[in-house]
Amino acid sequence: MMNTTQNEATVVELDLSGFNRRLPVALIQWQLEQLGEEDSLSLAVDPNMTIDKLQTLLAPLGARIMDGPEGENPLRIVLMRGIPSANILELDMRGRRCPAPVIEARRKLRRMAPGERLRMVADCTGAPAEMETWAAHSRDVNLLGRWRQDDTYVFLLGRC
Repeated sequence: MMNTTQNEATVVELDLSGFNRRLPVALIQWQLEQLGEEDSLSLAVDPNMTIDKLQTLLAPLGARIMDGPEGENPLRIVLMRGIPSANILELDMRGRRCPAPVIEARRKLRRMAPGERLRMVADCTGAPAEMETWAAHSRDVNLLGRWRQDDTYVFLLGRC
Protein backbone atom coordinates (compact mmCIF):
# COMPACT_ATOMS: atom_id res chain seq x y z
CA MET A 1 0.00 0.00 0.00
CA MET A 2 1.28 3.43 -0.87
CA ASN A 3 0.00 6.96 -0.30
CA THR A 4 0.76 9.79 -2.72
CA THR A 5 -0.51 13.35 -2.73
CA GLN A 6 -1.72 15.25 -5.80
CA ASN A 7 -2.87 18.85 -5.24
CA GLU A 8 -3.74 18.16 -1.59
CA ALA A 9 -5.78 15.07 -2.50
CA THR A 10 -4.43 11.71 -1.36
CA VAL A 11 -4.27 8.69 -3.64
CA VAL A 12 -4.06 5.40 -1.72
CA GLU A 13 -2.72 2.52 -3.81
CA LEU A 14 -3.63 -1.04 -2.92
CA ASP A 15 -2.31 -4.07 -4.84
CA LEU A 16 -4.85 -6.91 -4.70
CA SER A 17 -3.64 -8.67 -7.84
CA GLY A 18 -2.99 -11.93 -5.95
CA PHE A 19 -6.64 -12.36 -4.94
CA ASN A 20 -7.98 -14.59 -7.70
CA ARG A 21 -11.25 -15.75 -6.21
CA ARG A 22 -12.43 -13.20 -3.66
CA LEU A 23 -11.46 -9.63 -3.06
CA PRO A 24 -10.98 -8.62 0.59
CA VAL A 25 -14.10 -6.45 0.55
CA ALA A 26 -13.77 -5.53 4.24
CA LEU A 27 -10.26 -4.17 3.60
CA ILE A 28 -11.50 -2.12 0.64
CA GLN A 29 -14.40 -0.81 2.75
CA TRP A 30 -12.02 0.17 5.56
CA GLN A 31 -9.73 1.97 3.11
CA LEU A 32 -12.71 3.82 1.59
CA GLU A 33 -13.85 4.92 5.06
CA GLN A 34 -10.43 6.51 5.63
CA LEU A 35 -10.66 8.62 2.45
CA GLY A 36 -11.51 12.29 2.46
CA GLU A 37 -13.94 13.84 -0.01
CA GLU A 38 -11.28 14.49 -2.67
CA ASP A 39 -9.13 11.41 -1.98
CA SER A 40 -9.12 8.28 -4.11
CA LEU A 41 -8.23 4.61 -3.78
CA SER A 42 -6.33 2.95 -6.61
CA LEU A 43 -6.76 -0.84 -6.76
CA ALA A 44 -4.70 -3.25 -8.80
CA VAL A 45 -6.73 -6.44 -9.36
CA ASP A 46 -6.44 -9.52 -11.56
CA PRO A 47 -7.63 -8.97 -15.14
CA ASN A 48 -10.30 -11.68 -14.71
CA MET A 49 -12.10 -9.16 -12.45
CA THR A 50 -14.12 -7.22 -15.01
CA ILE A 51 -15.36 -3.70 -14.37
CA ASP A 52 -18.95 -5.03 -14.23
CA LYS A 53 -18.01 -7.64 -11.62
CA LEU A 54 -16.15 -5.01 -9.59
CA GLN A 55 -19.12 -2.63 -9.72
CA THR A 56 -21.38 -5.39 -8.41
CA LEU A 57 -18.98 -6.19 -5.56
CA LEU A 58 -18.20 -2.60 -4.61
CA ALA A 59 -21.59 -0.90 -5.03
CA PRO A 60 -22.80 -1.92 -1.53
CA LEU A 61 -19.76 -0.14 -0.09
CA GLY A 62 -20.80 3.16 -1.57
CA ALA A 63 -17.75 3.22 -3.87
CA ARG A 64 -17.76 5.00 -7.19
CA ILE A 65 -15.48 3.61 -9.91
CA MET A 66 -13.92 6.68 -11.47
CA ASP A 67 -11.44 5.12 -13.86
CA GLY A 68 -10.89 1.62 -15.18
CA PRO A 69 -8.70 1.32 -18.26
CA GLU A 70 -9.17 -1.97 -20.08
CA GLY A 71 -6.35 -4.29 -21.06
CA GLU A 72 -3.92 -3.60 -18.22
CA ASN A 73 -2.33 -6.48 -16.37
CA PRO A 74 -3.11 -6.19 -13.50
CA LEU A 75 -6.30 -4.23 -14.04
CA ARG A 76 -6.04 -0.89 -12.22
CA ILE A 77 -9.17 0.98 -11.15
CA VAL A 78 -9.62 4.17 -9.18
CA LEU A 79 -12.36 4.43 -6.55
CA MET A 80 -13.75 7.39 -4.66
CA ARG A 81 -16.04 7.50 -1.69
CA GLY A 82 -19.63 7.66 -2.72
CA ILE A 83 -22.76 8.12 -0.73
CA PRO A 84 -22.76 5.45 1.98
CA SER A 85 -25.03 2.63 1.00
CA ALA A 86 -28.25 2.24 2.93
CA ASN A 87 -28.11 -1.54 2.63
CA ILE A 88 -25.12 -2.07 4.94
CA LEU A 89 -26.22 -2.74 8.50
CA GLU A 90 -23.86 -2.48 11.46
CA LEU A 91 -23.46 -4.95 14.32
CA ASP A 92 -21.04 -4.18 17.15
CA MET A 93 -20.22 -7.34 19.11
CA ARG A 94 -17.18 -6.04 21.00
CA GLY A 95 -17.13 -7.37 24.53
CA ARG A 96 -19.27 -10.40 23.65
CA ARG A 97 -17.65 -13.84 23.68
CA CYS A 98 -18.14 -16.58 21.12
CA PRO A 99 -20.52 -17.95 19.98
CA ALA A 100 -22.55 -14.74 20.58
CA PRO A 101 -21.18 -12.91 17.48
CA VAL A 102 -22.23 -15.76 15.17
CA ILE A 103 -25.64 -16.11 16.83
CA GLU A 104 -26.39 -12.37 16.62
CA ALA A 105 -25.10 -12.13 13.04
CA ARG A 106 -27.36 -15.05 12.08
CA ARG A 107 -30.39 -13.36 13.71
CA LYS A 108 -29.67 -10.08 11.91
CA LEU A 109 -29.09 -11.77 8.55
CA ARG A 110 -32.36 -13.72 8.77
CA ARG A 111 -34.27 -10.42 8.85
CA MET A 112 -32.29 -8.96 5.94
CA ALA A 113 -33.19 -9.13 2.27
CA PRO A 114 -30.94 -10.99 -0.16
CA GLY A 115 -28.21 -8.67 -1.37
CA GLU A 116 -28.05 -6.62 1.83
CA ARG A 117 -24.76 -6.53 3.73
CA LEU A 118 -23.91 -6.77 7.42
CA ARG A 119 -20.72 -5.25 8.79
CA MET A 120 -19.91 -6.84 12.14
CA VAL A 121 -17.16 -5.83 14.56
CA ALA A 122 -16.02 -8.32 17.22
CA ASP A 123 -13.08 -8.67 19.57
CA CYS A 124 -13.48 -12.34 20.50
CA THR A 125 -10.33 -14.20 19.36
CA GLY A 126 -12.42 -17.17 18.25
CA ALA A 127 -14.67 -15.07 16.00
CA PRO A 128 -12.63 -15.44 12.77
CA ALA A 129 -12.65 -19.25 12.90
CA GLU A 130 -16.31 -19.41 13.92
CA MET A 131 -17.41 -16.96 11.23
CA GLU A 132 -15.51 -18.84 8.52
CA THR A 133 -16.92 -22.19 9.63
CA TRP A 134 -20.47 -20.82 9.82
CA ALA A 135 -20.24 -19.16 6.41
CA ALA A 136 -18.71 -22.28 4.81
CA HIS A 137 -21.56 -24.47 6.06
CA SER A 138 -24.42 -22.04 5.50
CA ARG A 139 -26.21 -21.84 2.17
CA ASP A 140 -27.72 -18.39 2.75
CA VAL A 141 -24.71 -16.36 3.96
CA ASN A 142 -21.45 -15.27 2.33
CA LEU A 143 -18.39 -14.09 4.20
CA LEU A 144 -17.42 -11.30 1.80
CA GLY A 145 -14.39 -10.14 3.72
CA ARG A 146 -12.51 -10.15 6.99
CA TRP A 147 -10.11 -7.54 8.27
CA ARG A 148 -8.23 -7.14 11.54
CA GLN A 149 -8.08 -3.64 12.93
CA ASP A 150 -5.97 -3.35 16.11
CA ASP A 151 -7.57 -5.77 18.58
CA THR A 152 -10.88 -6.12 16.73
CA TYR A 153 -12.05 -8.12 13.75
CA VAL A 154 -14.30 -6.65 11.07
CA PHE A 155 -16.48 -8.97 8.99
CA LEU A 156 -18.53 -8.12 5.94
CA LEU A 157 -21.34 -10.62 5.47
CA GLY A 158 -23.91 -10.91 2.72
CA ARG A 159 -27.21 -12.69 2.53
CA CYS A 160 -27.71 -14.92 -0.52
